[in-house]
Amino acid sequence: MDNSNTNLLIFAIQEERIDTIRFILKCGVPVGEDILQTAIETDNAEIIELFVDRMKTELPVRNFLAEAKSVETAKWLIEQGFPVDQPSSLSKLLPYEASEIPEVAAYLKERWLKLHPPLPAVIPHSGTGAGAEEELQFSNSQMTIQELHPVDCDPAKGTFSIEYNGEVFQVTKRFLSSFARKLKVSTNIFRYFSGEEVFDRVAKYNPDLRLRATFDHLTGEILGVVDANKKILPPEIAHRIFAEDPRTQELQYRDGIISAWMVLDENFSIDGDSDYSRRLTLHYPVDGVSLPSFYLAVERLICSNGATMLTDAFRTEIEVNDNSGTHLSRLVSSFSNEHGFRTMQSRLRVAHETRASIHELLVVQELIQTLITSKSMYSRVNERLEQMAGDPCAQYEVTSLNNINTKRRPLLPVQCSVSDLINFCSELATHHGKELSSPERIDVLIGRMLSHEFDLEDMYHTRKTAQAFFLENLESANLTEEFAG
Repeated sequence: MDNSNTNLLIFAIQEERIDTIRFILKCGVPVGEDILQTAIETDNAEIIELFVDRMKTELPVRNFLAEAKSVETAKWLIEQGFPVDQPSSLSKLLPYEASEIPEVAAYLKERWLKLHPPLPAVIPHSGTGAGAEEELQFSNSQMTIQELHPVDCDPAKGTFSIEYNGEVFQVTKRFLSSFARKLKVSTNIFRYFSGEEVFDRVAKYNPDLRLRATFDHLTGEILGVVDANKKILPPEIAHRIFAEDPRTQELQYRDGIISAWMVLDENFSIDGDSDYSRRLTLHYPVDGVSLPSFYLAVERLICSNGATMLTDAFRTEIEVNDNSGTHLSRLVSSFSNEHGFRTMQSRLRVAHETRASIHELLVVQELIQTLITSKSMYSRVNERLEQMAGDPCAQYEVTSLNNINTKRRPLLPVQCSVSDLINFCSELATHHGKELSSPERIDVLIGRMLSHEFDLEDMYHTRKTAQAFFLENLESANLTEEFAG
């Protein structure tokens, strides 16, 4: 094909002649960057759809979402699987940063913030100017057991709050678990005795018990308790260290944990699958009930799926031995786990080459059912999952996979690889995390799968090329069903 055919295709796109475009494409005219650019500039969804697969192949070099000319086109491209949180590797800009259309940029930033809510300010100020009083988000204090007063006790539900220094704080799971661990009892004690009864009994028999508790003043919660003499690095110092590290891509705070997502810019390839980028996730508990930990992570670049391996096999605990932050800063800047990353790379390769079993499919299926609160959404996600697995109920002539004998499940293959299951889960958590009650449980599952031998490893091999996306148009399908209803 010569340049005249290319120019003819560009002209047909500009004139929005759909039939002509389809005819020229059937003739095999090569689709270059100039043609893709022309297609996106039409702002015509029907035309863009003809080129959307080729646009996806440009990821992560170029994210055409940044070039959408209207909010409607941006919405449509997101539904097709274009990620709002993947920068172009050339410009290093996120789509909302690169967009030249103000309303599109605003919409893309809104979608990005929903996926990556900013960390609350650790030291908000109640006023400005000299003498303004600082109000810490977090504080930790030493106290005796007698200074903590259970209030608002509901024995039937096993709930209560804690009053300390005239302020009432909601009790969290971190508080209950760490307090029970301090007493060397199970948290079940709060199922059989009210908070008031437990504290009265502890104060009676161990009146000298001293604790250090951490309080979140923005949420009004009491977090974990530790030994009274334990030194805790102030969370605002840890937050500053992570924020100032040039590798930090995002920071979040949730349930007592500051999480830093760090980009290492070191890639590896899995033949037949995708390029992967090395990442680190640092978990810093603000209350000191556990040690800060590095978790190895990867990002599948073809679809911008991120996965943190929340399992012991890919975790490195670190102990901070000063209150200035110098030691933590040194540990963060120098951390390296080359052996761990090589192990992860090897396991991802084997996962791509190994067919998944009925047992592994059911594990994923059951977890997704637990995490997705909407029945209609679970139905759509599960339908995609079974399609990916090749309709195993039909394959094994059963009405439900649960009807297959438990001992046989690890021995029966499905039509997808273990890697497909992993990528399906990571896509769900990355791009549809708002539908999940606890997205981090997806990371736990992926970590466990990669750290153990697969059911059919070295038995059933597959060389099938992996899909880029498994859950395209999931939200638009939802809207269509709701409208039809």
